[in-house]
Amino acid sequence: MDKRKAVKHMLSTLTKDNFADFCDELVHRKGEPQVTLDMVEGKSRSEIREVLLSTFNEKAVEVAAELLNEIKCKKEADELLAATGVQYSEPGSSNIPRKELSQRNVPAESRVPAESSDPADEWLLSVRAEFIKRVSLPILNDLLDKLLGSGVISESEMESARTKSRNEGAREVVDVVRKKGVKPSSDLIKALRELDPHLYKQLN
Repeated sequence: MDKRKAVKHMLSTLTKDNFADFCDELVHRKGEPQVTLDMVEGKSRSEIREVLLSTFNEKAVEVAAELLNEIKCKKEADELLAATGVQYSEPGSSNIPRKELSQRNVPAESRVPAESSDPADEWLLSVRAEFIKRVSLPILNDLLDKLLGSGVISESEMESARTKSRNEGAREVVDVVRKKGVKPSSDLIKALRELDPHLYKQLN
């Protein structure tokens, strides 16, 4: 089957919840090229199909199958691959399913910064660029609420971050908290792990 028709059929079979999960996985997918939130948010199934095809070109079916497996839609993934005759890339390619990538990384919990051995502020610095790129606006706002509630940031610092764009707001909050030291940085990390465990694992 033509890949455009196959992807269209696959998306049409997803439930509303599965489609929402598929879009979320698409935005949070590791590897290049990246799909940003504004390319996905509020888009129809046909528009998401075009995002997949235009962004990933010949890898579109492979990426779609990868995302389907991530949201536990293995049957749909298998049917898509079978319909198009596409297989996952060989190990070492840039499109290895994220599950395989995560197995090669250090487990997330073992990288939770410990004040004695792996300072949280240093960890924040190491993931700063990815945090700024990937954190969504709703999660950023929830983080600001938590940090204000726990006394990590002041009300003026919270309001300052909220008046900026998503990227600039994320940059400001991570830099402000990181400069306050290990304990505030650890509080930010714990809040992120609670609010968006998916992003937290990706940063690891």
